[in-house]
Amino acid sequence: MKRALLALTLLTSVSAFAFCDNWSDRDTVGEVALNTLLVADMAQTVDIKNHHNLRELNKILGEHPKDDRIYGYFATYAASNALVVCLLPEDMRGMWLAGFSFYELDVVSSNYKLKLDIKF
Repeated sequence: MKRALLALTLLTSVSAFAFCDNWSDRDTVGEVALNTLLVADMAQTVDIKNHHNLRELNKILGEHPKDDRIYGYFATYAASNALVVCLLPEDMRGMWLAGFSFYELDVVSSNYKLKLDIKF
């Protein structure tokens, strides 16, 4: 189930590009980078339950979210981000993707320091 949802998340976000106007290779690289970080964040969020001294800080997910809630949240995050990127003017896509990628990189890095694993 986990792998199927992960594949669906990535497929949903990547397939959105087929309908975007003026989609560039740079846009694809940015979206793949962001989705890679989202998947890492998702895996670390799932791992929180193995660390009784930690709690999730995302108010939408709650302090101790169940796996299905985590998967649904990240699938929605990836798909909605892909839609926003598609709707943005071409010259703004890079800034949007870079901003969210740097944010997610910080989250994943902070989670790594807390010893949260990335496993599937």
